[in-house]
Amino acid sequence: MDVLTSMLRRPAEELRQRLFIGPAGACAEKLDAYLPAGVQRIMLWPVKDELRQLGALREQVIPLAYVSLGEEPP
Repeated sequence: MDVLTSMLRRPAEELRQRLFIGPAGACAEKLDAYLPAGVQRIMLWPVKDELRQLGALREQVIPLAYVSLGEEPP
């Protein structure tokens, strides 16, 4: 987090609230806030081990977000 706070010049707490950092459930909750508004795209910035992070998003986070909306993931 220290690297991101200095690079983005934002407080750590602000980044924790906005960025998809942490366990799948926490990331899904953040995504849940955007889906009802009709968001169709999100910008991702994997900072390390990109394929693993994108795979985790697809396999763990997105399904949780759709379930909370009562829908089946694509």
